[in-house]
Amino acid sequence: MNKKLLTAVLLLIFLSLVLCSCNSQKIDISEYKIIYAEKDGEIVSKAAEKLHSYVPDIVLASDMLAPDVTKKEILIGNTGRTESQIAGSSLLSLDYTVKYENEKVIICGGSPQATANAVNYVIDCFKSDKLSNLKNYNYKHDYKIKSLKVSGTNIRSFNVISTATDESFDHLKDYFTESFTSLTGYSLREEAGALNVMLRCDSSLAPASYLIKVKAGDITLSGANAYTIKEAIDTFTGTLLTTKTTLNDGDEFSGKLKALPLSYSEYLNNRTPLYNSYYKLTKENKLTVVYFGSSVSSGYGSKNSEESSMRALMSKWLDDTFPNADITHFNSTISAGGSMLGAFRCVHDVCALDPDLVFIEFSINDVYSSTTYDNAKVYYESIIRQIKESSPDCEIVMLYPTDQTHIRENATALYDQALAAEEIAAYYKIPSINLAGSIAEAFDYTNDSEWAKYFIDIVHPTDSGYALYFDIIKEFFETQLVYGASFTTQPNIQELPPKLTTVEFAPKIYYANELDIIENKNFAFSNESYWKTANPYSGYIYPTSENNQIKLKFTGNNVALFAEYGSENRLIYKIDSDHERIQNQRGYHPLLLATDISQEPGEHTLTMNVSINNINAPYIITALLVW
Repeated sequence: MNKKLLTAVLLLIFLSLVLCSCNSQKIDISEYKIIYAEKDGEIVSKAAEKLHSYVPDIVLASDMLAPDVTKKEILIGNTGRTESQIAGSSLLSLDYTVKYENEKVIICGGSPQATANAVNYVIDCFKSDKLSNLKNYNYKHDYKIKSLKVSGTNIRSFNVISTATDESFDHLKDYFTESFTSLTGYSLREEAGALNVMLRCDSSLAPASYLIKVKAGDITLSGANAYTIKEAIDTFTGTLLTTKTTLNDGDEFSGKLKALPLSYSEYLNNRTPLYNSYYKLTKENKLTVVYFGSSVSSGYGSKNSEESSMRALMSKWLDDTFPNADITHFNSTISAGGSMLGAFRCVHDVCALDPDLVFIEFSINDVYSSTTYDNAKVYYESIIRQIKESSPDCEIVMLYPTDQTHIRENATALYDQALAAEEIAAYYKIPSINLAGSIAEAFDYTNDSEWAKYFIDIVHPTDSGYALYFDIIKEFFETQLVYGASFTTQPNIQELPPKLTTVEFAPKIYYANELDIIENKNFAFSNESYWKTANPYSGYIYPTSENNQIKLKFTGNNVALFAEYGSENRLIYKIDSDHERIQNQRGYHPLLLATDISQEPGEHTLTMNVSINNINAPYIITALLVW
């Protein structure tokens, strides 16, 4: 007999025993109904469904769908039945009872969660064969606060109100409710005489400080962000109420966050604090964030990139910590793209979004595309200057992931391509984060089995790996945006210094719908976005048969393709009347076609055809890159 069937049998035996204890007649359990309190919400309805799963032959219904009272009922929660209301009237929030009365089994708690706890207790008793524990069982929680008087009123229930108009305060409201009910046993109810508790973001407060204030019989817990509001809750429930159970109008209690324990300071280069982001989050209550990078920023390897990737965790932290702010998050990531492609994509994928805060992550892909130190410097400087020239008050943070090869060879030392980015970051006083630090501090990265818990391959993290990357970013966020390192009363705009690199590099990108096509033979255009993880691109072109050719005009001295090309297909091309060349490279890094075409930049013709050995292997051309 399986465990669930055994539990069902025990449940039937229990119900019969309980009912028979007050009635000598034989009981037909099939005559009973399970009735749950609909107004108690999903917590209680789910608990009722769980109990019903063990006795599916019994009718299950809410008290709203079964308004007619019958004698033989199993009542769950604060139903409209008299027996439930009497049993629940004396219960505080975490208390519950299981009893038999008037041919009804009553399972009721002082709150929906307490009712669910009662149902779980009943089921656990069945499973452990402790049926005798259930006869008229009463659970009483040990509440530390026996009474609370606010502005002369004895409190028995409360409401939690927030300044947020959306659901961004819900986690704080739940946290207060759980803490307060555990301490006092009071119920969360909208009724006359209930204590109103306001959770409020107040940007006028000093960084990392909070204020608890009693006014007109209500209590307000204020902080500049969710961290300080939570500290106000902890102080109110954990310290204040244990020493002062009478509060009067005009009472005020203030304090500051405890010192932040630092674990990753050696991996964080804070440089210029995020003054403008802090100002916009706390004063303007609005921020636009762009995540500009490759597959690590995209979240490749996570179970759900919109929930458990590094990017998703960063977004959630910002949303949760600044619940009053309207924060817009843009995912401008493309797998396998490095800083060269980033320099070309920057106008479309970053500047056009008018960002306030940009996270840049390309360095590990620069390793895989063999980008030289000097070239990486040129590309990163181009990205920085494009963003700053477009949005002078925008702030930038550089992120440097690691991989198995580099962390084993050099531990947390930055590789050349990250060092190139770091030189640019230092010159422009941009903060940077060496993500290898959280890996090095967390586990033995020299052990393959340990590595496999955090990475799906040599570079892409699992959910656990992304959580470690976020640990170090979270510390950066906390020091910058919670503890006051970025406190300011006005936006801060720094003038751009002269260029650091001397190479002339003016990247231009021509998307598929912008190409200057002279001739076209069997190339088709699709207006769909091929790069699903990034902002929509203007389609792509692709060969439709083996007999294909396309000619394009461009002006510049260097040219590359932004494309994905299959391993079995080859690109045959020529610039102007020069000899034909063949490219066998596969992947989707920018495909370099020619550099230094002539002594002076001018107009040129690019002729291309694709030798197709496998029509199912892709050859997708999204854009032409020219400089």
